[in-house]
Amino acid sequence: MEAITASMALAGYADSAGRIHLLNGHVEDALAWYEAARLAADQGNLDARRAMLALWPLMAVIDETGTVSIEPDMLDLWMSTHPGRTEHEQLSRTDLLFTVFEGLGKPVPFDLQQRALTAPLRHGPIPPATLWRQLIQAITSHRTGETVLTTLVALGEDGPAFVSTPVLSTLLVGLREAGLEQDSRRLAMEA
Repeated sequence: MEAITASMALAGYADSAGRIHLLNGHVEDALAWYEAARLAADQGNLDARRAMLALWPLMAVIDETGTVSIEPDMLDLWMSTHPGRTEHEQLSRTDLLFTVFEGLGKPVPFDLQQRALTAPLRHGPIPPATLWRQLIQAITSHRTGETVLTTLVALGEDGPAFVSTPVLSTLLVGLREAGLEQDSRRLAMEA
């Protein structure tokens, strides 16, 4: 992938190229592809627009610099443009994305949250109450090691892709509160 650099001419492939770079830990390269898609989309390139919208949530989650903004207009555009998905599927994905953003300390405007209130429940394992209390105590007492350990146990065998959104949100906040911002972002990416 290093041989192919991001450009507006190839912006229609930015979603695939960006994901490959993210998987390899090359956030700057993924950001370059996102920017190429954004610029090409602004000039009317529909393939670039599709690629930008597909890549945007991942870039907004992983970006630490604030380069990829979470603006109401972008959220609204992302929420309304997902061909091939049912309304039920899109609401579920929207709820998950909003949960991830909130868990990472990136607030979502209230009016957009209201649109996701009818999202179907994301079922997943609920940790035992004793473990949950231990996690909350570890977070509030700033016990990093215990926070990490209880987070891993709370995720269960299936990992973050299958945990319920309230549990995911608490785990993301817990890792952030423990000073593990990078780990919180990685967990969000896996979800």
